Amino acid sequence: MRFAAAHPDLVRKNYADSAGELDKHFDRVWRSKVLQYQTEALSTSTEGAWTIRFDDMIADALELGPLRRMAQELPAELMERLERARPEKMPSNVLPTLVTYFLANRPEDSDWVVLPVTNFDCYFGDTNFGRKYLNQLPQPVIERSNSFGISRYRVREEYLPK
Repeated sequence: MRFAAAHPDLVRKNYADSAGELDKHFDRVWRSKVLQYQTEALSTSTEGAWTIRFDDMIADALELGPLRRMAQELPAELMERLERARPEKMPSNVLPTLVTYFLANRPEDSDWVVLPVTNFDCYFGDTNFGRKYLNQLPQPVIERSNSFGISRYRVREEYLPK
């Protein structure tokens, strides 16, 4: 928030405009969140049905496993093929990022990976991935499936590194 207020030319206008107001309320909201994390699982004073608790965060971390840095270099030949398949209005980093994410997260028992659209929006820094680029993904490269509110995808075999 301080960065956005100090450097309005380096962030989006709405970030710079709301940084001061957010900074005023941050401490109060953060204290509330810390208290929420300390609430016992079966506390009668729990506000709301879906409280985030510290033990929930630990359970999620145990389920997801250790943090991984899956920095992976795609072969130059594959990068060239992805660039040729890329729609004109799609940024050049979208397809390689999806292929790399697929390789890092593909389960052993499936060719499908859950597509965390909101996370990709955040990673790319705006909502264009979910709003614009997702519908432009080239079918010869990436196959998508949507069912029961879950979006998933797989990279076609000919676009995987050998």
